[in-house]
Amino acid sequence: MPSAELEVLLLTHPMIVDAAISVKDAEGEGIPKAFVVRQSDTDLDAKQVIDHVAERVAPYKGGPSRRIRLCHPLNPSRAGSHAKI
Repeated sequence: MPSAELEVLLLTHPMIVDAAISVKDAEGEGIPKAFVVRQSDTDLDAKQVIDHVAERVAPYKGGPSRRIRLCHPLNPSRAGSHAKI
């Protein structure tokens, strides 16, 4: 699944306010990792994010599997996209 599609899908979750996808990990592997910013007054956890994606994406399309990082707000570039993570 393309990163942009996965970001859009993550943003359909009512407790997610921003999301970015990094496709390469520290070892250079092409495994998606989601960086997710949740609403400050919620208790959203990684399992809920994984379940949200799994309910909406066919398994063969892939997704962040268990690679979810809940983080502080992301700083977009001047063009409105997220810096490479």
